[in-house]
Amino acid sequence: IIPSMKRTVPAIRALSIVALLLVAASLGAQTLQDFNKVVDFGATLETLSKEAAAKKPVSTNGRLVVLNGVASSIESLSNDPKQFYVMIELVDGKWHGLQSISLYRCYVLLRGQRFASQVLLHPSNNPPANAVQTNSQLLVVGDVKGVVAAPDGEDVPVVEAYFIRPVE
Repeated sequence: IIPSMKRTVPAIRALSIVALLLVAASLGAQTLQDFNKVVDFGATLETLSKEAAAKKPVSTNGRLVVLNGVASSIESLSNDPKQFYVMIELVDGKWHGLQSISLYRCYVLLRGQRFASQVLLHPSNNPPANAVQTNSQLLVVGDVKGVVAAPDGEDVPVVEAYFIRPVE
């Protein structure tokens, strides 16, 4: 080491540590209020489905939602192999005693090549790690886009996904 560098290396290390501490402190300054401005953590498949069924506008005031459920179906919406565009029907349910169950659902839209390697349009017995396929338990982060009428006539919320991953 050059003699003049012997003094600068500890100084650089000290400055690096101070910089890391400042970054860590600023990250810790994020509050629950900041989080709530971006994410509607109270939104669930149940709440979105009930709003849609009651013909209420399904809105999260521009905030993202975090949803979990099972992929009951996956449908390609594009015939162009260069454009990846699929719709997943995400479902969840709630038992009422042992007699009946309420079913909640939404359509999740996935656009873009970043999802193409992750989503399997045809189920596999040996799917790759992190694969999304029919019957996968999923965690979805996305933006509520509105409501559409399903083939059965029920109004169903539509969410455009930003992130999706299977959970086991």
